[in-house]
Amino acid sequence: MNAEPEGMIDFLADAELLTGLSLQSLGHLPRADELDEYELDEGTREWLLSVSDEERERVRRQARLLAGALWHGAVVLIDQLFEDIGTLRALPEVTASDIAGTWVLSGLPPLYAARCGLGFAQSFLTATVEQMKGLASGWESPACIAQELAVHCLINQVEVFEDLYDLDLQPGWQGIVRDALLEDTDADVLFDPGADGIEHDEWLNRQLGMAPMGFKDWFKPFNAGYHLGPYTRA
Repeated sequence: MNAEPEGMIDFLADAELLTGLSLQSLGHLPRADELDEYELDEGTREWLLSVSDEERERVRRQARLLAGALWHGAVVLIDQLFEDIGTLRALPEVTASDIAGTWVLSGLPPLYAARCGLGFAQSFLTATVEQMKGLASGWESPACIAQELAVHCLINQVEVFEDLYDLDLQPGWQGIVRDALLEDTDADVLFDPGADGIEHDEWLNRQLGMAPMGFKDWFKPFNAGYHLGPYTRA
C-alpha cells in the first residue's frame, strides 16, 4: 500500500469529527443490504450489487477525504474571518479594494464589497459559526442568505485544499456538497453579473419563489421556521 501524501492523513482523521453528515450524503456507495428496502428501487439495488468491493472502498475513501476537508475547511474559514475582522478594524474606512484583499470576504458577491464593513463581517462570522456547528451536531439547511454564502465560502476553501494537497476527491464533489448542505441555491444569483438588480426586485423574487436578495435581507431568516442568534440579527 502506498504511503499517504503529506497532510492527507489529517483530513482522514478530521473525517471522524464530522458527525453531522453521513458518508452516504457525501458520495459513499453503501452495500444494498445496508439500506432499507423502501429506500431502493430495483434498478438502484441492482446497480449497488454490481459495484465491486474495490470500487466501493475507493469511493468511501473519497467521501472520507471530503468529510475531513469540510471539517478542516470550516476551521480555516472561521479562523480567516477573525483575521479579516482584525484587518477591517484597523482601517479608518473600508473600500471595495480592501475587501478584495481579505481572506474570506473577498469570496462574497463582489457587487457588495464596499458594503461589507466591520459590522457586517462580525455578523457574518457569527452566522458562519452558527451554521458550521451543524457539521458536528446534525446539519440543518441555512436559515438566511448569509449562511448560504458561508457554505459557498466553505466550498471555496475545500477547493483550495484539493489543489494544495492534490486530494483525490470524487469528480463533481462540489455538486454533492451543494446537494447535501443547501436546500436551494438562491444566493447563486448574487454572483451573476447578468442578474444585477434582481436583488432589489422583491416582487420578481416572490414570483420566482426566491427569498429576498437585497443586502439588507441577508441576515433575515427565510421564514418563521428558521432561527438565528441575537448577534446575527443585531
